[in-house]
Amino acid sequence: MIGYTYKQIANGIDGIGIPFAYYSFPTDQAPPLPYLVYFYPNREDFIADNENYSRVETLVVELYTETKDFEMEEYVEEFFEYYGITYDKTETFINKENMFQCYYEAQVIIVPEPLQ
Repeated sequence: MIGYTYKQIANGIDGIGIPFAYYSFPTDQAPPLPYLVYFYPNREDFIADNENYSRVETLVVELYTETKDFEMEEYVEEFFEYYGITYDKTETFINKENMFQCYYEAQVIIVPEPLQ
């Protein structure tokens, strides 16, 4: 597994080419569908010799679309494949919002940015 910075992950998600936000868009400011939301809900570091050896974050990317959009899903999956990140995918329809959600979950090693 290769390590990435938080910035590299965000830049890769930006490269998908649709609006995105970390965790959520501000209230009443979500763009028209499709859009992405990504976040890191938990961290399970690799610890050795009483120190955190590797930062292992769970990365979640949620794709929201108006209809089932195979092409947009392919763009998201190409992001994971380009970065060599294995992922699990779950799909659901959100009745209340009348939209589809593809939920991608992966484990990534985060490399810290150099301190200046």
